[in-house]
Amino acid sequence: MDPRNRLIRELVPVLKPELKRAKEYIMVAGMDPERFMKQARMAVVNYFNDRKDKTEKYELGIGGTYIVWFCKILENWKALVSTVVPDGRYYEVTYNGRGKTTYLDVYQRMDNFATPDKDEVI
Repeated sequence: MDPRNRLIRELVPVLKPELKRAKEYIMVAGMDPERFMKQARMAVVNYFNDRKDKTEKYELGIGGTYIVWFCKILENWKALVSTVVPDGRYYEVTYNGRGKTTYLDVYQRMDNFATPDKDEVI
């Protein structure tokens, strides 16, 4: 038997209960990442729809948003969210768990250029 397979077979029964307890802790503490990602997407939907041009007929829904990147550390989480709207914007949603506050930052791409590496050390 391959030693790696043997190690995996020995570790799975040991780690499975620990992973289950960790997931239960996260859920009990109200820190469900799926909920936060949905909340971040809804924050972007609400921002977009509240500030769009009144002549536009397009209404952004949650299906028109997607998570580009997500991170959770301790009580805080951050998500980078984008939309299917080709406006060059992306949204950074940050949740402060201690203050129970969500912040939304909106960015728009202004320029994109390449800078080649130089061999000299600065």
